[in-house]
Amino acid sequence: MICSGTIKKLSLALILLIASSVFENSFSRVGVERGYLASTEQEAGQPSNRALAHAFGEFRIVAANMIWLNVVDRYHHEFMEQGGAWSRNASLLPFIRMITWLDPHFIEAYDVAGAILPSLHQFDEGQRFLDEGIKNNPSNWQLYYDLAMLHAWYQRDAKAALPYARKARELATDPFYKRRLSMLVRGLEQDVAKGVSPVSGG
Repeated sequence: MICSGTIKKLSLALILLIASSVFENSFSRVGVERGYLASTEQEAGQPSNRALAHAFGEFRIVAANMIWLNVVDRYHHEFMEQGGAWSRNASLLPFIRMITWLDPHFIEAYDVAGAILPSLHQFDEGQRFLDEGIKNNPSNWQLYYDLAMLHAWYQRDAKAALPYARKARELATDPFYKRRLSMLVRGLEQDVAKGVSPVSGG
C-alpha cells in the first residue's frame, strides 16, 4: 500500500502541474495582449513565446521525475520486499500512464509498463503502450526489444517478434547489448525457419 507521505508528494506534484498549466495559459494570453510576448501565429522571423513553452516543458519533466522517484520506484521496491511479483504490480500503471503523458521521452516508464501489461495478459494494451513509446522515441532500442519479447515470450510468435528484435539490434550501440540482441535475432530466425514456438520448442 502506498504510504501517506508518498500520496502527499504526488498530490503536490499534481497541484503544481495544474497550477503551472493554468499560469502558462493565462500568462501567455495576457502577455500577447499587452505586447510582452509575440503570438505564435505572427509572421516568421518574429519573436515568440517559445522560451516560455520550453520552461513549462521542463517543469513537466520535473513533475514526471517526482512521480517516478516518490511513487513508482519507491513503491516498486516496497512491493518486492513484501514478496510481490513486480511484473504483476498493476497498481503502478495509472502512475506510469501519468508519467508518459507528462514526459513522452521517459523510457523507463514505457519499459516497466511493457513488462507489467503482458504479465497481466493485456497484450493489446501492452502493444499499444510500447507502440506509443516507439513513436515518441524512435531511436530507443529498449522499446523494440520489449515488443520483441512481448511477441516471443508471451505470445510465442517468433515471426512477429523478429522485426522488432532486428530493429533493436540495429539501434543498440553498447557492445554487450548488441551481442545479446544478435543472439536473440539468431534464435528467432531459427525458430521461424523451423516453424516452432520460441518458448515451447514446437
